[in-house]
Amino acid sequence: MKKLFVILVMIGLTSVVIAQQPYFPTKKGSILEYVSKDGKGKITGYNRMTVKDITKTGTGQTITMSNQSFDAKKAPQGEANVFKVSILEDKIIFDPQAMFPQNIEATIEYAGKGNTIPTRMIVGDTWPDAEATMTMDMGFTKMVSTVKLTERKVLAKEKISVGAGTYECYKVQQIAIISTPMGSPVKQKHIMWYAEGLGHVKSEVYKENNQLISIEELNSIQ
Repeated sequence: MKKLFVILVMIGLTSVVIAQQPYFPTKKGSILEYVSKDGKGKITGYNRMTVKDITKTGTGQTITMSNQSFDAKKAPQGEANVFKVSILEDKIIFDPQAMFPQNIEATIEYAGKGNTIPTRMIVGDTWPDAEATMTMDMGFTKMVSTVKLTERKVLAKEKISVGAGTYECYKVQQIAIISTPMGSPVKQKHIMWYAEGLGHVKSEVYKENNQLISIEELNSIQ
């Protein structure tokens, strides 16, 4: 009976550990490949996210990520972008630069709070706004772009299938307001699906009129 009790306790502890995985990859060396498609489903490119290093801190851990972009034929597009993600007890904090496109040939400075998501998700919860600024020094002038994420809410918990497998996910919606030096601000609706231990496994981007612009799906894991 005592052995059975110990086994049950260990099973319970294991379940707690599994349940407490953050919504982000935390295994050094993991490679997550995403496929990008346009609104009609045509492949437009790939992204390869690699967990380069993990540093333990007093309150959590800092993960160094590498993001390499590829075209539709999987030819590399520029150099890989490196950014950091901090995982604390109750939230995951992304570098501000993770909110912007990469492979831009200019001297760039990033500022702002960056994107933050909770380590635990509950349907109906709302998330705080996030905002970041990118200043590009073109030599003869500086160009400033801003991304603001607002109206962020966990809509549902549902199972979805992508190239890398089938996952139980939390479905999250947010509004992105993108301001660039050229033209008026652009408003988009983003739908993301997050899985424990992986982060987002699928995302969809829509125009204000609900026209689907693009899709990104987790294609494979190594």
